[in-house]
This record gives sequence, structure tokens and C-alpha cells, in this order.
Amino acid sequence: MKQVPLATVTRSAAFSLSALALLCSLLMLPQACVSDGGTTARPPDNGIPDIPIESIDIDRRYLTEGFIGNRLHRVVIVIPRGSGNNEESLSRKGALRSRVTMERSLCAENIPVTRNTRAAILRLIESNGMLKRTEIEHARYDIYYYDVTRDNIRKYLKNASLEP
Repeated sequence: MKQVPLATVTRSAAFSLSALALLCSLLMLPQACVSDGGTTARPPDNGIPDIPIESIDIDRRYLTEGFIGNRLHRVVIVIPRGSGNNEESLSRKGALRSRVTMERSLCAENIPVTRNTRAAILRLIESNGMLKRTEIEHARYDIYYYDVTRDNIRKYLKNASLEP
């Protein structure tokens, strides 16, 4: 059996601990709940430009996002008219934004977003999420809704966060 100097073992253990700490911090980063009031620009997805809702000259009641009533969560996707985006990429973008906005709204209510909560959100979006093109006429933009519907949707997510 080969003898290893104690200094080498100590250095190796210190490196392993710092690597482990870095790995844990990188894994926990997406779990961080940071609420900025919705002012941060949303990341583009598959080259689909993201137009801020505030810059659209349409009645605000048609552009409401988040939990609407007891059974609906909605995100609004606004793209330039005739940009040639397919519905699959728009649906992926809507699903991603739905997940992020659901997590942020739970964080704003001081409800922890755990692995169980995230899994419940993903299942909910996968089974109940739907992209709909709106009938809103606009000269420059096409407007889509990504709706997730379920009875007592907010209560369902709160309960999912409490499961062990």
C-alpha cells in the first residue's frame, strides 16, 4: 500500500469541499426566489423576440398576466406580425414563462418553491397548458395567450409546496 503525504490529502480534501460547495451553489441558483416586480426583461426563446406588454397600445384588460380568477393562469405572448414563428416554439415559450411566473408569484407570497412544487407546476403545465391565438386585431403584432387551467389552481400549488 502506497503512503500519501498528509499535506496532499488535506489539499485534496479542501479542493473537494470547495468544488462541492460550488456545485451546490450552482444547483441552488435556479431555486432562488427573486421578485423584481416583473420589470426584468424576459429571455428570448428560439429567436422569438419578446415585446414588453407595456409598449403595446391595446386595452390592458386583454394583456393581464398571472393568476386570473380561481382556475386560470395566463401569460401573454406578443410577437411582430408575420414573423413566421411556429406554434410549437411559441408553446414552449409560453410554458417556460408560465413556470417562471407561477414560481415568482408563489415566492412573492412567501411560499417556498421546492422540487415538489416545481414538479407540480411542470405537470400542471404539461397536462393543462394550451396556446391560443387571440382575436385581438393589431396592425403590428400578433398576440397569443398561454393558458393553464385547473380548478383551484393557486390552492393546488400551495398544497404542492407543503408536501414533504
